[in-house]
Amino acid sequence: MARTLGLLLGALLLAGCDSDSDKACEDVGNCSHGGSDDWITGCQEQNDALSDEAEDIGCQAQFAAYFACAEDRFECTGNRSSFPGCEAQLDEYSFCLGSKTQGEGGTACFALAAELSACPSTPGADAAPVPCTPSADCSARCYLEELRDVCAPTALELARFAECASRCLF
Repeated sequence: MARTLGLLLGALLLAGCDSDSDKACEDVGNCSHGGSDDWITGCQEQNDALSDEAEDIGCQAQFAAYFACAEDRFECTGNRSSFPGCEAQLDEYSFCLGSKTQGEGGTACFALAAELSACPSTPGADAAPVPCTPSADCSARCYLEELRDVCAPTALELARFAECASRCLF
């Protein structure tokens, strides 16, 4: 009995340590992905990496503010997740990411742009770069993590990229 009580207390303490971004992953996973533990864990791991990046480039306050709002204002309608009322926090986080120059580096957006610039020229390669929003940064991180060669992705790598990008909460 004492062991069971100890395990329960430990689980409650650990649950209390979840970050707002972890809780957002749980909320979205339960609402939109059937409670998939794999999806929730992948989302949490991805958000941990994005949080580290935000801290490295000076956008941690904006990252934290967005997820505090997302945790507070999460809504599940059917199987559709949303964070109504968090647009201002998302815009501030987007502005922070977008204001970083390549010299300040650190974002997956800029790392991907640098790698793509070394690729042989392809049609449309001279198109304007995509703004570094949280969604673009999260997707760029997935692209960099799942492809061995960003210039020549395989079908399997693209499938893994799409699965990773599906965990982006922006």
